[in-house]
Amino acid sequence: MTFLAVVSDGSHRSLPAGFVGALVAAATVLVFVDARHNGFIHVDDPYYLTQNPWVRLGLTAETARYALTSRDVWNWHPLTWWSHLLDVELFGVDAGAHHLVSVALHAAAAVVVLTIARQLGARPGVAVFVALAFALHPQRVESVVWLSERKDILCTLFFLAAVSTHLALRAAEARPARRRAGLRLLRLGAALAATMAKPMAVTLPFALLLLDIWPGGVSWTARALAGRLREKLELLIVAGCGSSLTLWAQERMLPVPGPFAERVGDAAWAVCCYIAEFIVPVALSFSHPRIDLRPPPAVAVLTVVVVGALVLAAVVLLPRRPALGVAWLWFVGLLFPTLGIVSIGSALYADRYTYLPSLGLIALAVFAVDAVVPDHRVRAGLGLATLALWAGLTTRLVPVWASSESLVQHSLAVQPDDGDLLRVFAQAAAGRGELDLALGAALAAERVRPNAGTADFVGQVLLRRGDRAGARAAFERAFAYDADDILTRVHLGEMALAAGQWGVAVGHLERAVALDRSRRTLLALAHAREAVGDDVAMARLRDEAALLPAAPDFRGPRGAFPDPTPGDESAPDAQRAEPAPPEGPSNESVD
Repeated sequence: MTFLAVVSDGSHRSLPAGFVGALVAAATVLVFVDARHNGFIHVDDPYYLTQNPWVRLGLTAETARYALTSRDVWNWHPLTWWSHLLDVELFGVDAGAHHLVSVALHAAAAVVVLTIARQLGARPGVAVFVALAFALHPQRVESVVWLSERKDILCTLFFLAAVSTHLALRAAEARPARRRAGLRLLRLGAALAATMAKPMAVTLPFALLLLDIWPGGVSWTARALAGRLREKLELLIVAGCGSSLTLWAQERMLPVPGPFAERVGDAAWAVCCYIAEFIVPVALSFSHPRIDLRPPPAVAVLTVVVVGALVLAAVVLLPRRPALGVAWLWFVGLLFPTLGIVSIGSALYADRYTYLPSLGLIALAVFAVDAVVPDHRVRAGLGLATLALWAGLTTRLVPVWASSESLVQHSLAVQPDDGDLLRVFAQAAAGRGELDLALGAALAAERVRPNAGTADFVGQVLLRRGDRAGARAAFERAFAYDADDILTRVHLGEMALAAGQWGVAVGHLERAVALDRSRRTLLALAHAREAVGDDVAMARLRDEAALLPAAPDFRGPRGAFPDPTPGDESAPDAQRAEPAPPEGPSNESVD
């Protein structure tokens, strides 16, 4: 029995399902296994891992409670925090082990996709192709080998588990109520886990309703559709609670949205970009800034018309060609929270957002090949060639994420004038002690995309070079960009203290504490209160700070995380009210 037989149209005897699942998992691990050589990077990893004082403690009762109540990194996702905490507890600071956990979770998700494809009636070979296409496409690299995107894998894994359970529930409609109640409870548990991993899971009820249409064959009467919605009432409640918690977590960083027409144009253009990258995945970058990639108005109007027409066509096709309609609506519908209409970040689009929605495009590709290539052997050959090509591209992309330097070098080749990438390059240079190079890159980043975070980083580099006057000017520029940037307030307060400007220092640091009562801000304000003779307030602030996790020099039970930017005074546990580049590309409303 050859592998070609497995991916045929079913004319051969299929291998046992468990063995085929193991093959899919093994192929996935083989393609991604070099991630074990990757380290931590400057983008978001400090917030999630390397400089997060809670995560560095490992899994304890106290840190487990922190995960449940935290809105750090502008999201409520306790399952993601627990996952990182468990990794630290088990593996300490071994980045390779953390990466292998992500690879294993991704392989598990691929096996669940295989299961779902079979539940939907796909032939054995088609099911294998769909699972491997999901697992090996180069667009998956960002989600799998960026440790900060562990939330993406966890959310997808449990989302797919909920889908599989829902399909089992549909198949068991004639079975006893107790059997169905157990499946419904499992579906609810998977939905809860997905929501606690990443807010993207709010689309789950919509996805399940699509699968009620195909292959469920639900009647199109209002009564039938209302019944399907009632059957998902608990899932709708979970989605609503998840959305509310996301808004609560992000209340400090919600900007004023741009014009609605502009956001719709951005969304339609992003859909086109995703499709183009799916078909030709050869120029992938982790940074796709909205400000640089927004299309001209005429192009935006054209893409809105085209994408809107396709969505309308999919809806019209649902009664007659439900498979095509469901596949397209799955792709667009699951992308919707990240498309820019309701999102709040700086990225126009990002590869990681295709993790779940890409299944819709894969299904459309399968339907298209089935329609135009009647010979199953030719289809199998095309499928194997496609998987081999994607696997090769993915294997080459995995080491790109090995370090900040390699990531920036690759991404700058795609986006040469990207301010976010220049900021990452500056951070990497500062981490190596190359301060002149770091300063030049940081200043270039500020010229390309002026904002508080970049100007503040310029100030930090100048401080390390001993240029206090230049550093103060940079911090004041950062303050002009955003008066509520937490670290800028801290830095200005500390510089005012050093200059004997007690009132100025207290003002800045009081505001920093109001924005974020972290150990860093509390201790800085305590120092200022001590300077003005307010010993009572100083003692109270220090007592409160003592209850929080230790500062970034903390050494956990299994060693210390490597600091991506040694000597960088921006490393404390204080979180920015507005994310600074390079974190900007990842801070979308569901990310």
